[in-house]
Amino acid sequence: MPKFASPTSALVAFAVAGLSLLAPRAGAATKVVSFDGLAFEDEQMPEGCESAFQDTSRFLSFYESTIASMAARRGPGVDPVVNLFSVSELRAAFQAQFPNLQEESPMDRLLIRQLCTYKQIRNAEFKPGQARTLLQVSSSDAGLHDHLAAISTKLLNDAKQLMLEGIARNAKLKDRAAFTASKLQDIRRARSLGREKVRDLVQ
Repeated sequence: MPKFASPTSALVAFAVAGLSLLAPRAGAATKVVSFDGLAFEDEQMPEGCESAFQDTSRFLSFYESTIASMAARRGPGVDPVVNLFSVSELRAAFQAQFPNLQEESPMDRLLIRQLCTYKQIRNAEFKPGQARTLLQVSSSDAGLHDHLAAISTKLLNDAKQLMLEGIARNAKLKDRAAFTASKLQDIRRARSLGREKVRDLVQ
């Protein structure tokens, strides 16, 4: 059973990289694979799982390439595939709603953590003397597809929870802003009285 890493709780956002029939992305390690005669871009998982800060755009592009590969292999209506695309849609919606989190968000961390978790599983299976290529993970990796399919329901539930928390926090901030605006005259009056009281010292 693939391992699942618990998400952190906060706001979310997401960027869509697109199907691999598009031109290769700059800096991405790719090759072309064929599913039923159609050519798809096959990406290699980016380096950096051990780093404190990853290149989120490359990991998210890899996630999109992976779920596109899963849809091509397993079919568009399979529940795990739909769940994984739903997670992508949630992130896209929150990128628009929370532009201050476009650089990185808990949703990004959630997705990157799962990709890196699978890579750790692969690394743990590596034995001295095996070809180094065995450690490479591509977007068409059947084992990665199995891992994401197995956790897809929980991943989607966690993504929904992050979205609900983001919406709730956003609503709270809007309520606070509305309350502050309604009290703006009182705040201005208080500042004026405060300035008048110390006028002889601040002139």
